[in-house]
Amino acid sequence: MSCGRSRSTDIEEVGRRSGGTAISAGRVDGANRWRQFWTVTLPLLRPTLIFAVILSTIGGIQLFTEPLIFAGNILGGNTRQFQTVAMYMFEKGIDNPDTAGYGAAVAWAIFVLIILISLLNFLLVRRSVRGESQ
Repeated sequence: MSCGRSRSTDIEEVGRRSGGTAISAGRVDGANRWRQFWTVTLPLLRPTLIFAVILSTIGGIQLFTEPLIFAGNILGGNTRQFQTVAMYMFEKGIDNPDTAGYGAAVAWAIFVLIILISLLNFLLVRRSVRGESQ
């Protein structure tokens, strides 16, 4: 878990530091802690949380080095228990030249998956920002 922690620290720090002024304004207006969280903190952090989830998902899809170190080979262990999509792409595309076309197809599938996740992120953030302005 320590490997994944260092990758997401900066994104989580952005989430912790945003929204301080608005929370103070909520206190001045007399909102209790529960009301401050649901009406001030969560709407301010929603785009940041969605951004962090999307980047973590993309990082998980592209995970390569850590499972390779744990498994010791590109197969991801004896029963492929550590093999990720990126390792599978490497195995088919680079490690075995006979299946290079299959590796390229896996790379395109990863690309399309990342584009779909990014579009979903865009739609969620746009909807949340539009909902706050109305």
